[in-house]
Amino acid sequence: KGSQTQNFLVRTEGYYKTDGLRGIVLYMVNRSTVPQQITAEQIMVQHVIAAGVTNELVQPGAASRIYIVEEAQ
Repeated sequence: KGSQTQNFLVRTEGYYKTDGLRGIVLYMVNRSTVPQQITAEQIMVQHVIAAGVTNELVQPGAASRIYIVEEAQ
């Protein structure tokens, strides 16, 4: 179960909250036929204070986890 974008199947693996911070772990599977790039810089938007990616060049059928820490709203 998850949502789909043009190139990825996206599933939330974890959601954490503590003193003013919120953490989210996303699991993304490349469902396209070509490698897709995901970088921490792409995730650094307003309110995000840290981001990490386990696999920046995701091959077709492969997956990457995205770790996001943001200010709790």
